[in-house]
Amino acid sequence: TKQLKMSIKSGNSVSSCMLESPESRPQVVPGTKQKIFGRGIEVSILMSFMQGILHKKSCHGPITEQHKIVNFIGEAQMGKSMLLEVAESIATYNGLHPVRIAGSESEEFVPYFAVVPLVTHFTETMSVQFIEMSFVPELRKHLPLLHYVIRVPGLPTPTEEHKNMESAHKVSLLNQVLRAWVRRFHGDRTLLIIDDVQWLDELTISFILDYLNNGGKAVIATRPQNRIELNQSLQHDISESSISTDHGLTEPGFVEVGKKHASDFLVLLNDEIVVYKSVLQSFSKAVLEGLLNFVFGSQNCDPTLVSTIYCKSDARPGFAMQITTALKFASLIEIK
Repeated sequence: TKQLKMSIKSGNSVSSCMLESPESRPQVVPGTKQKIFGRGIEVSILMSFMQGILHKKSCHGPITEQHKIVNFIGEAQMGKSMLLEVAESIATYNGLHPVRIAGSESEEFVPYFAVVPLVTHFTETMSVQFIEMSFVPELRKHLPLLHYVIRVPGLPTPTEEHKNMESAHKVSLLNQVLRAWVRRFHGDRTLLIIDDVQWLDELTISFILDYLNNGGKAVIATRPQNRIELNQSLQHDISESSISTDHGLTEPGFVEVGKKHASDFLVLLNDEIVVYKSVLQSFSKAVLEGLLNFVFGSQNCDPTLVSTIYCKSDARPGFAMQITTALKFASLIEIK
């Protein structure tokens, strides 16, 4: 295989390709020192969304107060996870409290797996008495349902009444407890940042839907056409076998509603949950050149190098960075 060794010269000149688009220059994420390329529109969308949450009114541009979800749609390596990190930074900058949750590709089914981080921090730092007094009496008596999410030392276990409830009613009550938990301990300005949506179990999704239906907001990322891949480990009927983990109690009936993994998260949303969809585009050659110049500390990348990485990466930023890293590691790029 013929190897092509590229040279990159640092200097003060600006290539004509870079002048084609302002997106080819780095943009600083508000409130941070983080610099990103080619996603200025998406940053503006996030800023508008956050301002709408804070001021509870319509914003300028396409985002309105009715939007409860911003959904970044893109194929692999288009920068979806990076945008979720940016969303966290912008939320914090705007005085919101971002809480990031994610699905799990694990073969072990853990009810409400993605919700566990919402609970664990506070169960480790607060007394059971304080937790109990933080809830109104109507919900306080259902706090033992938290054992289905995570064991809480000192908290009473589910009563016979809880155990004899229909699964759907039990899940509904637990979702109410979790929603109140988020509001009480994470605050009214909580923003859910949801990653790995394709691996969310149906019980976690039921909580997210309940949260959104009651005033919550979220930023998520999915594949095109809202395509969510099935978690193959959940294809069997888990209601037929005991589910025993360190996170929850063993009770087959409880997880009955979770035996069918949701194949499409957004299809489950009702008309009241308005989604703003932002489809991520591949980088133009100008934007990619700006990114490479920034990475290499240069302002005049070799056009052949730019064209090569542009073609091989399919103009996807994640692939471009992987190729660039590989070339540098193999000493196929010299910076002079």
